[in-house]
Amino acid sequence: MLKLKELISTQKADDALSDLKSHSTQGKEPGSRVYKFPNGYISARVEKYNNELWLWWQEVEKKYQGKGLGSAFISLLKDIADKHNVKVRLTPKRYQSHGISSDALEQWYTRQGFKMMPGKDRWMIRKPNTH
Repeated sequence: MLKLKELISTQKADDALSDLKSHSTQGKEPGSRVYKFPNGYISARVEKYNNELWLWWQEVEKKYQGKGLGSAFISLLKDIADKHNVKVRLTPKRYQSHGISSDALEQWYTRQGFKMMPGKDRWMIRKPNTH
């Protein structure tokens, strides 16, 4: 039987994911969503797992790269995570065969407020900023 704290955490993560999905449309890849910003589009896959939001990948089409779409999407994701008081977890790795290197991604996500988790896996986490 789930404890009350676990039920609340699960509901917060469900609400956060629903809120994030409300800013998007269904993508081409299974589980992916498309987020439209004034300067272009980004595709991403975010799921709820262990009462956290997990960013599995994000991709910016080549013609939209360098226009701040990755930053815009991460800002949206962080704002929603903060609003619902949930953590965001990710692995800084290149998606498919293009994009910036995993090391550059790790540096970029660090600047976005994510911290590397100890251990052999390259997981990063961002705790909610509840002011």
